[in-house]
Amino acid sequence: MIKFFENYCNQLFPSIDTEIKNAVRDEVSRINMTNSTWFMSQLLEKLSQGDILDKIPFTMMEEDGRKKTFIAKGMILSNTCDLQRDPYIIIAPVFNIEDGEFSEQQKNDLKDNIFTGKMGFKNSCLDNYFVDFSKSMSFNRNVILKGLEMNKIHREHSLSQLACYMLYIKITIYYMRIENHKWFESRDKGI
Repeated sequence: MIKFFENYCNQLFPSIDTEIKNAVRDEVSRINMTNSTWFMSQLLEKLSQGDILDKIPFTMMEEDGRKKTFIAKGMILSNTCDLQRDPYIIIAPVFNIEDGEFSEQQKNDLKDNIFTGKMGFKNSCLDNYFVDFSKSMSFNRNVILKGLEMNKIHREHSLSQLACYMLYIKITIYYMRIENHKWFESRDKGI
């Protein structure tokens, strides 16, 4: 798996070809997290990429332009190095599958990581939860750190190494895939 991921990463620039994306999706489906753990037994020493926080105040814009704020778990997407120095942290909400309007097949697909823009945690303490990358938000780093310090935000989990590779694969496929070949090739005409 790790060798495949390394070869895959070497092919990323400028973006991911559909065939490569599908090959990675197939490889991801072969990862058996039943025999591996999603989360470390103890939190990492520092706030890190992939950490799951609780009580994060997310704000989304409704279709009519009104803002909707909700409190949820969140996964840190920002790189660990950036967490130490950048003024903003990118966090994606983590939702309970049961709170959505999903069919039984969709629930299974969420857990099995079939959806490109979402990541589930099958066979873990967060078995019924998934990250939704499409709803990621930027938060002021100092606000998050102060919330942790004041115990208003809780740091619940740090990803294991294999789970971290899964996160890298999922966000790479989600954010770096080519729209479609015809559309992507049309960008060359503007040069």
